[in-house]
Amino acid sequence: MYIHVFGEKIGNRLLEIFTGVIFYKLGMPIQFILLFFGLEFGLRGVLAPLARVAVSKVGIKKAIVISYGFLVVFFIFIGLAKVSLELGFLSFIFQAISRAIYYPCLDTLHSIFIKDGSRGKQYTLELVITAIAGLLAVGIGFTVLTNAIVPAIIAIALYLVIAVGALLFMDHIEFPANGRFLESYTYLASPKFRENLLPLGAESIVIIANIIVVPVFIFTLVKSSSSFSIIILIGIIVQMILDLAYGLWIDKFGHKKTLKWASGLQALGNIGYMFVAQRLALLPFINGFNNTAWDMFSSNYNTRIQQKAQKTQNPLLFNTASQMTLCFVEIIALIAFALFAWAYGNAVFVLIFLSSIAGLYVSTRYFVD
Repeated sequence: MYIHVFGEKIGNRLLEIFTGVIFYKLGMPIQFILLFFGLEFGLRGVLAPLARVAVSKVGIKKAIVISYGFLVVFFIFIGLAKVSLELGFLSFIFQAISRAIYYPCLDTLHSIFIKDGSRGKQYTLELVITAIAGLLAVGIGFTVLTNAIVPAIIAIALYLVIAVGALLFMDHIEFPANGRFLESYTYLASPKFRENLLPLGAESIVIIANIIVVPVFIFTLVKSSSSFSIIILIGIIVQMILDLAYGLWIDKFGHKKTLKWASGLQALGNIGYMFVAQRLALLPFINGFNNTAWDMFSSNYNTRIQQKAQKTQNPLLFNTASQMTLCFVEIIALIAFALFAWAYGNAVFVLIFLSSIAGLYVSTRYFVD
């Protein structure tokens, strides 16, 4: 599981950190970058039930491998953005298909393989592995920003081969063979899932701010590929040091108590971004702090969701509905943010960070164990 995460997360961190930055450097306005991610999330939500269909037909491991194929095509289209921004923009289709299949499957693997009582330290160990993968992703991303597209795509493909190799050695898992597409929509609208809609919807706003928007925001301030890469590297190193300690803290004191601290620290990190424009020397440290807070919050929140999924009769169905909830709120929010950016420009970053703070409160306040 850890080797699989390492291989896959190199591509995933590259996607998260550099996609918006590549578009911005090529001259795409902020509102269209936000729209790109909004359309990707929307299509991903619509197609998320494909995960259950694929698993029922070929098994969970082959379904994940299929998702990687679409991810490589996504990176090829991103590489073509230098030639045509329109082609680069269309890459959202392949990203959406890949992630629609991948995330419900990955969340289900966590629900099954990671046991209660050790979820905190195991999940945060994965976050440290993700951070190490992020260091490599920054190196690959820097080559992309300096126009060395082909070597970067080859590197991504090689690391995904590592992920596939590790995946094939995992234990075999049986799933129901009747993964019908529309069943996920029925479950999403069912009374038994209703209690999850508000907290997951609020979490989606936090995801937008801290995964999608932060890298673009940083680049708009420094406007330099090398400075951007250094700031991201420092942030990753800081979070690597602190992540494991927080995982042990979760297992010792429990999710409810530690989640309050994590959400508070995440809110402080978002506030820090709103005051850093005139103090750029502080940006690497604020970014490192915010990255760590994000890992604290997401590791805690995700382990709670995985625990809920494990308690259901069909964790893959629960995780699919969870992904659909996140994605459908994200497309609405990102379209609204894009319209705001069209009217008010970079002031949209303040709105997004304030919305994230509100999302942190709602997602923790209304989560039902």
